[in-house]
Parts: sequence; structure tokens; C-alpha cells
Amino acid sequence: MSEGANDESQNLLLHGDAATAHTFAGLMPSTAPEPRAGDSLVARAMAACSGRVLEEAYDDVHGVAKAVEETPALVEKSLQGLEHELRLRKDSEAYLLAKEMDSSYVENREFRLMFLRADRFAVKAAALRIVRHFQVKLELFGKEKLALDITQDDLDEETMESLYAPIPRILRTRDRSGRVVSLWKVDRRTQAKPSLDAKLRRVFYAVTLAATSRPETQKSGLVVVMYFFKKPPSSFLQRSGALSVESFWKLSRFNACLPLHLSAVHFCNDSGAWTLMQAVAKIALSVFTRIRLRSHYGTSIEYADTLFETVGGLRSFEEVSAGLQSYGIQASSFPVEMGGNETTDEHRQWLEGQRMIERQTKPPRDRVLVPFRFDVLFGKGNPLQNHFGNIKLRQLIADCVKTYEKTGNGEKYLVVQAIVNTVKQSSGRFLKADDDSWIVVDDADAERKVSAHFRTLRFFKRGPKNVAKKTRRNRNNL
Repeated sequence: MSEGANDESQNLLLHGDAATAHTFAGLMPSTAPEPRAGDSLVARAMAACSGRVLEEAYDDVHGVAKAVEETPALVEKSLQGLEHELRLRKDSEAYLLAKEMDSSYVENREFRLMFLRADRFAVKAAALRIVRHFQVKLELFGKEKLALDITQDDLDEETMESLYAPIPRILRTRDRSGRVVSLWKVDRRTQAKPSLDAKLRRVFYAVTLAATSRPETQKSGLVVVMYFFKKPPSSFLQRSGALSVESFWKLSRFNACLPLHLSAVHFCNDSGAWTLMQAVAKIALSVFTRIRLRSHYGTSIEYADTLFETVGGLRSFEEVSAGLQSYGIQASSFPVEMGGNETTDEHRQWLEGQRMIERQTKPPRDRVLVPFRFDVLFGKGNPLQNHFGNIKLRQLIADCVKTYEKTGNGEKYLVVQAIVNTVKQSSGRFLKADDDSWIVVDDADAERKVSAHFRTLRFFKRGPKNVAKKTRRNRNNL
């Protein structure tokens, strides 16, 4: 594809069944639909498309699609067209609010190029995607974050727990075409948590992070792999819940507001019992995505008498893995919980590394929802004092005691400042609890606390035994 999307592709990208600013607009099924309803939609979608569009979809799925040739003329024309389409839209309240808050953020050239690339330079579709992006961002994170890149400091505890869980995750290993792979595992053990909003916040953060990592990712796109295990819970037949019509409907439509092209969706099954849920997804997905959906089945799907049981689970995984490999997706990059090689520790370390980068490169936050492991928490009590950042600070202060004692009173503050700077250089912050979040204290407060700790150590070391015993419980409090 050397130029932008053709007219037919533009119409598919516009999600014509619900071309509004609200990502979740459209008729959500009140109950799980018949499996054939989803298959019928996919079949009709493919029958209605021209040969060229189907060929583009085939190339997308197999990772051999030609990238748009981003000539200077095309880029400039598209950016101008995008601005024109954004001005024409009458449902862009969240977008306009973000623009009012920080026009440089909303009008940033690279920011807008992300959305153009996500829709293959179809300017109308890209304008709709931007409007939806800010509308969803407003709903999930609030007005104050509207003109900021979302970081881990902006995620609440429930979302962070979900983000750091083994699955779902963005795989560290890309497919053979260099595309990002998002892996999901769905089974009956899925609990009521995380909530649907936490899932949406997690996906918003993870996919946006992948999109902003480098332009090559924006050009190659995203592949989603959903692996369905065993029998689904009866709660899926309900309208709401962790595994429900509502949750799967919204998650399936969510890509319409994210700045990354969805190249393919792979449904992997070790049982035929999940076809109801997959039907919901097929109905929720846009026509553009429906024709990019592929299904893979393991051994147990062939056994009618054991339709709701997993037969030969390992063999089933191997069969599905072979199918994925034909599309350039290596199952060896899956987490160990699913038969792959990547450990939870590797996943956690990578996310912590990303958080360090965010703190070094993004505008500083004055409030943090979940403390980082390198943060120093103010307050008393074992839970706070046993926090990793507090332990490291005490070790750092202990290492500097001799230097502090030898330094004259007029220069002791230099030792204190050096300690505070060391914490900050390791991406740590000094935090004080405030209701359900943490306030970042200023350097002056941090230095006073470090100085007080030096004095406490000196008093404990030199004071009488009865005084030392009395103050033992306070020596580590910051």
C-alpha cells in the first residue's frame, strides 16, 4: 500500500455502525448471542468486501502488508486534512477540552501521526479515533490527565495489580513482522477483579505505551491473541461481570480509540464452549477487524462428548501454537503459565524499567496513586518502614554516618542533599499519605526528614541505655 487507505477501506475504518465519539456506542446484546450470529457477520463482511480489501486484510493478518509510503507530501496533506476533519466534528468536547488545557500536546505532530498511522492515513477515520481517544481518556482518568501521557503513577492499585499480573500482557518478543503481540488468557478462574474499568485503564496504558515506544511499532501495528481455556463460567450469560457480555463487548470495541493499528485477532480454543463469548466479540468488532480475525482449535474441540472438558491440554496447546506459528507468532515467547519461556519476574522487571523511564522523561506528578518500590514513604509503622525504598534509604544513611559526623555543621546539609538526590536519581520520590493517594513532598521536607534520621541515629548511639531502649522503636521512622 503506497498511498493512504482507499475509499472502501476508509468506510470500514470509520466503524460505520457507530461512527460517534463514544467508543462503546452501538447495540450491545442483552444476552450472549448464538455462535452462528458472529460467524454469519464475519461471512457477510467478507462477502461484501472487494477483492482488493480482502487482499489487504490477508496481507495484514500474515504480516506481509506493504507499509504506507510516508512521503513528505502525503504526511503534510494528511495532517492538514486531519485538522480540517477535527474542526468539522460536532462531538469533540473532550478533544477541545484537552486542546484548551494544552494545545501543544493535542497538536503535536508525532502525536497526530500515531493516529494517522493507526488508520493507514485515512484522515476521517483518524479524526474519529482521536476524538474517541480523548473521550475515553476523560472517562477513565479524569480531566486533570486529559493533556498528559498516562504513566504508571496515574494508575490506581487495582489497575496496577492487573498490569503487573502474568497475563494479559504485551509480549516482549514481537512476531516475525516486528508487530507487537498482546496476549490474553481467558478461563473460568477469572474472578470479579479486576473491574471492567481497571481492565480498560490497563489496556489503554499498555497499548499507548507500545504505540509511543517507536514509529516502527505504529507502522507495523498490533496483533491480539486470545486463548480460551476450558469451560466458561455461567456468569458470562449475565449482562455484567468479570466475564460477561458487557465486559467482552467493551473490550472488543476498545481498539477504536487507541493509537495503534489492529492488524489481526487470533482466537485460540481448547474447547468449543467459548463460542458464545467469541460471538459477542465478532459482533462488537468493526467490519475492518472482523475480516482480520482467525480462529485456532486444539484437540478437545473435536470431541463432541467432552465439549466442556479439556482433553489432552498439552497436545491442544501444541496444536494451537503450530497454527499461530504459521502467522509468525512464537508461542515460546508466551509466559511459563501458558507453556512458554517468559517468567513473571521478567515481565515485572520490564514494567519497573518503564516506570523509571517515565519518571525521568515525563512531566513530574505531584500526586502518586501507587508508590514505586524505590519511593520513600513518610510515616510510622512496620508496613511503611518495611517498604523497599525506606529500607534502601536507611542503608544509604548508615553508609554516610561517618562522613556526616566528620563534616562541619555548616556543611552537613551537603551530605543530606546528596542522599536526597541519590533517591531521586534512582527514580524514587519522597511521599506522604493523603487519603487514598500519596503526595510528593518537596526537597526541603525530604531533607528535614533525612537530617532528623541522622540525629536519631546519633542519639541512639550516644544516649544512655534506658533512653536508647525507649527510642529504639523510633530510630527507623522517617
